[in-house]
Amino acid sequence: MTLTKNPAMKLPQLEGLRGVAALAVFCAHFLLTFNKELITTIQNTISRQHSFFASILNDAFDCFIGGQLAVYIFWFMSAYVISIKLFDDNCNQNNRYLHSASLKRYFRLAIPVFAVSVFCYLLHANGLMLNQQLAAAKKNDWLIQWYNIKPDFLKMLRINLLDVFMTGNSSYNMVLWTMKPEFMGSLLCFASFAIFGKVQHRCWWYAMILMGLAIGGILDTTYHFYFAFVAGLCWADFSNTKSEIAIRSWLRMLKSPFISIVVLVITVFIVPPMLNVTSLPAGCATFFRYPLRAIAITWLANDIRVIRGFLSLRPMVFLGRISFSVYLIHLPVLFSLGVYCYLHFPANTSAQWASFFISMITCTIFLAIVFERIIDRYSIRISNKLAEKLMPDK
Repeated sequence: MTLTKNPAMKLPQLEGLRGVAALAVFCAHFLLTFNKELITTIQNTISRQHSFFASILNDAFDCFIGGQLAVYIFWFMSAYVISIKLFDDNCNQNNRYLHSASLKRYFRLAIPVFAVSVFCYLLHANGLMLNQQLAAAKKNDWLIQWYNIKPDFLKMLRINLLDVFMTGNSSYNMVLWTMKPEFMGSLLCFASFAIFGKVQHRCWWYAMILMGLAIGGILDTTYHFYFAFVAGLCWADFSNTKSEIAIRSWLRMLKSPFISIVVLVITVFIVPPMLNVTSLPAGCATFFRYPLRAIAITWLANDIRVIRGFLSLRPMVFLGRISFSVYLIHLPVLFSLGVYCYLHFPANTSAQWASFFISMITCTIFLAIVFERIIDRYSIRISNKLAEKLMPDK
């Protein structure tokens, strides 16, 4: 999978894939919030079909509703994006980029996380997080988990400036559980490059790390989070450097559309449902369901012309550009404005449900655009300036 010849260039198809992943998370949380009955109906309908195809559908639907597959896609592409310049001698002369990226990573994530957490706190403190009301009305055991704590500003500061990145505490915005793996996984990529990023035949080091993380994930699936990051580092290396010629030749062979489709069918559709019905540890199925699927899907998004063309359309690329903001902002929108609208204007027909969904996603995208322009872009500028100030003079 040769991703790009220019490390500084963002590939539009990957931006588009980020947008699709963010949209998938929004759709899953919309259903879990407002129409969990539909989820149960679909699952029961599929489970009544005793066939291998039904098990494939059931596994795919579970991945969609859980939202984790989209998150693994985010992680894999995030690792690629932050790693690609590490292997460019012009960008990373004397490890300048490595030092800068390592220093600014916390601030790049913490500023938007803090901003959206303050927004969530203000909604919660003023009684505008209405998910508990809807949970009581619909007996929704998923909704009742969130915002059942007393709002505390100082505690919110500690949680979202420290705990989110160190312990994964996501009390003020459920989706922030991903920030600890995002932060730690980024540091793992930087540390891996610092240790053996310029070592000859480093593919063996990559292989040992990936194997260790895959095996460790059988007992603790959090190791699979970091597998996605190291895999992204590997792709950034092998697809954009002139070393490891043998591996690059394998990658060129794997660019065949037929090979790509075969790999996708095996890793995405066939293996995970088979593992679900065996006596193997659950971590084995999780490994195929999430990190390997995320890699295979990203691979196809880049190598299959039709998929690449669709994801490169301007609306998809635009959605990808605001995908991080959509991810951060969508849940407080659903739990406040969304629940208010649902309680006062309940959707009973298909047309009403469609109108409700369109209004919620339109509102989310609008606020995400505002958030991206005011907060996210600002966080990039500030983190770059802070890194420059903290960098030792060369």
